[in-house]
Amino acid sequence: MMECPQCGNPMPIKRKELGYHVCINCSTESAKRGVPIMRGSGDHTWVDLEIMTQDQFEKYKKLDQEQKKKKD
Repeated sequence: MMECPQCGNPMPIKRKELGYHVCINCSTESAKRGVPIMRGSGDHTWVDLEIMTQDQFEKYKKLDQEQKKKKD
């Protein structure tokens, strides 16, 4: 482990080896989530993987739960 130069928290050395200069918490990159989405109908269906930020995922999850409640 090494110290993050921005916040001082422990940071795996592997992050530095991979070219990252700060820990995950200090990173300007936001976390991403992948959600499988079924598209099409009948014999023409497929699954797409939607990549979204954590904020987008939280909104998606909330809407999905609301739709499931309406079906019940």
